Amino acid sequence: EGYVKNLNLDGGGWRLPAIAELSQLHPIDSLFNATDKWAWSSELCNAGGSAGARDFGFYNGADSCSTRGSSDSAYRVLAVRSPK
Repeated sequence: EGYVKNLNLDGGGWRLPAIAELSQLHPIDSLFNATDKWAWSSELCNAGGSAGARDFGFYNGADSCSTRGSSDSAYRVLAVRSPK
């Protein structure tokens, strides 16, 4: 999450999206090259007793809860901004 907050592209203001926002991006996932990937959301959860975050699967349109910090290359971070 710190990575996204520190992005200074195009004036900053970037954040992790909520699950609902990721699901809205699902129909156009080919733009993000995320067809077979998971994307982290801003929503926290309990991942088997550990702090985790909800993630969204672009390959199946489902969400789950996983431990953050996974080095699995199937995970992506998609930064979004609220409209100005």
